[in-house]
Amino acid sequence: MQAIEDGEIDEGDVVEYIDVVFSAIVDKELRASLEASILGLNDYVEALVESRRSAPGDDLLSALIEAEESGDRLRTDELVAMVENLLFAGHDTTRSFLSIAVPLDRKSTRLN
Repeated sequence: MQAIEDGEIDEGDVVEYIDVVFSAIVDKELRASLEASILGLNDYVEALVESRRSAPGDDLLSALIEAEESGDRLRTDELVAMVENLLFAGHDTTRSFLSIAVPLDRKSTRLN
């Protein structure tokens, strides 16, 4: 796992960051890894926000950056929190679903 350097974004690291964050057992070594993963994810999302600010796309993050209400816009820290919450929500629900669906599918296949 590496930090983002010179604007380089390694999207493969995001999966590793999230896997560490959702680990069930926490000891000193894992805690250090967890903290590094959170910082790495923050760096990744901040770089992504800055990238979309300079070159908006047709995506949710660009829409959040452009969103305005009564002259207020989301700050970078608010955008980072929003993106990370969306990543965690999508990852957690998918992982939970698969942990139930795969064993059920295997059991169903054995019954037929």
